[in-house]
Amino acid sequence: ECGHGAFSDNKTLQTVVGYTLHTVLLVPYFSWQRSHAVHHMHTNHMTHGETHVPYTVETGKFTLAKQTFFLRTFGETIGF
Repeated sequence: ECGHGAFSDNKTLQTVVGYTLHTVLLVPYFSWQRSHAVHHMHTNHMTHGETHVPYTVETGKFTLAKQTFFLRTFGETIGF
C-alpha cells in the first residue's frame, strides 16, 4: 500500500516503510514503485495495457462471424 500512497498521509513515513519492507523482500522499492505506476497508467488500455490484449484481424483470432458481430455491435471503435 505504500507504493499506492494508501498506507499513510505522511509521504516520508510511506517511503520509509515501503523501502524497509521491500529491502527485507529483496525487491528494489523505487524501481518497483515506478514500474507499478506505469502499470496503473495503462490498466485496461486497449493497446498499451498489460492484461488486456484484444483479438484483431491481424492475429487471425477473429472468425468472420465474430468480426461481423463486433462491427455491428461496436462499430469502428475496436480497431478493425
